[in-house]
Amino acid sequence: MTLLLPFSAAAESPRQTPGKRFRHRVRGMLGRLVPGARHAAKGPPPTGRTLIPLAQAPRGRWFRVVEIHGGHERFRRLSAMGLYPDARVQVLSAGKWGPVIVKCGETRLALGRNVAQAVLVSGAES
Repeated sequence: MTLLLPFSAAAESPRQTPGKRFRHRVRGMLGRLVPGARHAAKGPPPTGRTLIPLAQAPRGRWFRVVEIHGGHERFRRLSAMGLYPDARVQVLSAGKWGPVIVKCGETRLALGRNVAQAVLVSGAES
């Protein structure tokens, strides 16, 4: 004798785990990034402006992030903190040694000198 069970659509389709859903959302937001590649703002490079590392930017002025070097992990981490291409940042403190403190929106970030060297910004804005 054969026992017939009611059909369930959920049993047929594989269920996504929370980790897979999270990775899918992150990939959708950031796109497919290549490790080791530079991650730049979309569009043509700013004309007539030189790019300088955030660690060498004068304090008190506003800058626009143009590129982030250092691979996917660094880009992902800085993007999660709000520092991504086309973001406006203000350098609050940048001495010869120690961290570089920047203001990004309403958030203050302390970046290590090596990380600040990997963030390229365009010339000063008003």
